[in-house]
Amino acid sequence: NELMMYEMLARSNWERPMYVAITVCESNYGDLGKNFVREGLADRITPFDTEKSGKRLDTEKMYDNLMNKFKFGGLDQEGLYLDETVMRMCYTHRRLFAQLGSQLLREGKKEQALRLMEKAEKAIPASTVPHGWQGGSLDIARTWLTLEKNQKCEEIAAHVAQNACEYLDWYISLPSRYTKLSTYDIRAHFITLQDAVELLEGANSKQAPEYDKRLRHYYDLVSGVLYER
Repeated sequence: NELMMYEMLARSNWERPMYVAITVCESNYGDLGKNFVREGLADRITPFDTEKSGKRLDTEKMYDNLMNKFKFGGLDQEGLYLDETVMRMCYTHRRLFAQLGSQLLREGKKEQALRLMEKAEKAIPASTVPHGWQGGSLDIARTWLTLEKNQKCEEIAAHVAQNACEYLDWYISLPSRYTKLSTYDIRAHFITLQDAVELLEGANSKQAPEYDKRLRHYYDLVSGVLYER
């Protein structure tokens, strides 16, 4: 399959774009990952080393796709049920908003970043797709914070923090042999809570001290799991 990709590239002579879906496993990239530039749900293969240039996102095309071309199928309907597979795709789309928002801010395009965040909130509402450690929610909260929308940041960060706390409570309640088997997940939720607390503090949230207290509590309980080798 890698030889086929190389053959197609050789014969196309860069006269027409070729893409790889962002959901494709990295093992199928054919060592071309450093040549990708993201435009939305697909990465375009380029002849350039985009890792060295730092041009990993085509912000203009990606912005047009997310704002004008993508349709989100009525996710704003109250009571809508999403199964696990569809929910993962929703998280994928939310990560796209998060990635693009961060890049727009790096490029100094605050007005575009604001419009993008407003679109993300409307197209993929938290009432249907809850904020958590998946889906780039903290990056979206960080974008809101940079845009000086502290309340928006607080709403997302607090929801993520609470979600992480509930997971940690559950893992801690397990017998020790199962806790050791869950080391990766415990670390992930602990780090998520840590990042959420930093955002709450940055937003001057009154909830920050309480979640910071809970963070220290969890650290005392799971520090052996967090740092064991």
